[in-house]
Amino acid sequence: RHLGIAWDSSMSRDPDKGDRAVDLSMLRELLRVLPASMLVSCLCFDVDVSWLEPLAVSGEDGRRKVLRQLEMHPCDGGTRLSSVDLGCKCPPGNPGATIDAWLLVTDGVGSLGSFLPKIKGAPPVFVITRNSAAPNLREVATATGGGLFVPGSAKPEELLAKLAAPAFGFQRISGRGVCDVFPDRPTVLAPGERLLLVGRLQDGVSSSAVNVDYGPVRG
Repeated sequence: RHLGIAWDSSMSRDPDKGDRAVDLSMLRELLRVLPASMLVSCLCFDVDVSWLEPLAVSGEDGRRKVLRQLEMHPCDGGTRLSSVDLGCKCPPGNPGATIDAWLLVTDGVGSLGSFLPKIKGAPPVFVITRNSAAPNLREVATATGGGLFVPGSAKPEELLAKLAAPAFGFQRISGRGVCDVFPDRPTVLAPGERLLLVGRLQDGVSSSAVNVDYGPVRG
């Protein structure tokens, strides 16, 4: 499996402010319990996006390299969350390495553009933040079938269990005589969440029967 880490490296995440050290501590514990075969790709963002070298987390040396990548990346500039595309299938230059889940590590404070990253087609996104009340971060987690975790209160094993579980939701409808159906693409549903599915009968059709398929989906 392949895990992506989207790491907020804006000025608000300056090491002297302390939040970054808490997030790194949680990541350190999480990497310790990840399967040795897990590939990790890190994406750092402020106003722009920088992809770092994909690394395997096998052994203490592999885990240390992942954390070192993030620690050494400078914190500077504003935050443009909309520049982050979590729906990208794989890191640039590595077309065979499909990302199965994302960790979005941020305070959720945007200074430029939209306060939401791009999530169309995204796998589950698990947000790690101390700003648990941020509605934009909850929206990202819910819309992709991920979750929101607060460092210091969430255990790495809880996050690992979520990472291993597939996201479920609406897949498609099948049948004749209907058109203009919305949503028109697979849609992740959080546990207990309802989906309003709308459409219309085709011209000349008085009734129709359709099947609604539910199962594992990507966001």
